[in-house]
Amino acid sequence: MNFKLKVGLFVCDCGKNISGVIDNGKLIEHFGAYQ
Repeated sequence: MNFKLKVGLFVCDCGKNISGVIDNGKLIEHFGAYQ
């Protein structure tokens, strides 16, 4: 599976709750360093 697609699906799934959205912001910043 494409890496960005996998992360996108993970973010979409976790984004269903408020705490997930906050964690996703940190997750995107973390993975952004590898792009």
